[in-house]
Amino acid sequence: MVYYDASKLINYLDEHNISNKKILTTQPWVFDYYYNHDFLTSEEKKDYVFFPDSQWYEFYDRTRVYSVNGYWDEWEIKMINKIIEDKNIDYLILHTIPSSSEIKYNKNTILLNVKNISFLTTLDQDKYFGYHIFKVNK
Repeated sequence: MVYYDASKLINYLDEHNISNKKILTTQPWVFDYYYNHDFLTSEEKKDYVFFPDSQWYEFYDRTRVYSVNGYWDEWEIKMINKIIEDKNIDYLILHTIPSSSEIKYNKNTILLNVKNISFLTTLDQDKYFGYHIFKVNK
């Protein structure tokens, strides 16, 4: 989290009355920290944490927001679409990718591949990492 200005994200959400209960994010620990979420039980993981089994880390047990690992491969894009459809998601909050990264996906990847969303803003794009925020159009 050292490259993220998480307080700027939380301030944006608060100023725009965006509930942390209807988001899908790649940064769940930010919400755990700021909203002091309870720990998940093992059986609840399948309801909130949508990471490949090979990428489950212990600290993800804390999150109570819907979360995916990233948005740069076909599996994750498919999961994002499914979660939006199944879990009544209102917003996507996804980390930005540095321009120096070998991964060349960006917010346009999401706009092209995720159904019924519109781009709202990017926070801290000038930092090593920031946040893309999208609204799900219902």
